[in-house]
Amino acid sequence: MNAYRVKVLVKNNKLLSAIENCGYSSMAKFAKDADIPYETVIGLVGMRIAPLKADGEIKKVAAAIMELLGASLEDLWTTEQLTMKLKHSSAEKSVGTEEFRALLEVDNHMVMMPSLEDDAVESDRSAILHKMLSELPPRLQKIMTMRYLDDLTLAQVAPQMGVSKHRVGYLEAKAIRLLQGKARGHKWIREDRV
Repeated sequence: MNAYRVKVLVKNNKLLSAIENCGYSSMAKFAKDADIPYETVIGLVGMRIAPLKADGEIKKVAAAIMELLGASLEDLWTTEQLTMKLKHSSAEKSVGTEEFRALLEVDNHMVMMPSLEDDAVESDRSAILHKMLSELPPRLQKIMTMRYLDDLTLAQVAPQMGVSKHRVGYLEAKAIRLLQGKARGHKWIREDRV
């Protein structure tokens, strides 16, 4: 039995690099600025959506991306990618130790590339958390902000709120219960609790 299971994720490096080179820290931010649905940007980067229609005409979304990035069709897609529509942009494979090392090593240094998708997920999580915090009563909102965004201890929060540190702990627990109730509609939070 092989020791590793490797997931390969295929992306259009030309398009992804152009997005990164324009200073975008996430595909979500790029999608927002381009006024294009995030799922469409992910589909184009993951090559599940082709930039050309069946008749060879450039899709409006591809033209909008080209305009925003100041790039030509050839700058963002290879000839092969122009009509490519992958059913899946990822695959898993079981590999042995030598094949694993060959896949991930260059001159005995692990290849680590930042992921805009990871940044986008983190950005989405942050936006959801800020929205959820904003729905708390002002007093609980202030406590949660001081505790989790400002990294203050219970003892540091207590004098600012004019209560004991035990009361701050109680109010924090109450806020957490309220947030957990709000979080039930967000799948990623439930998965992180497992």
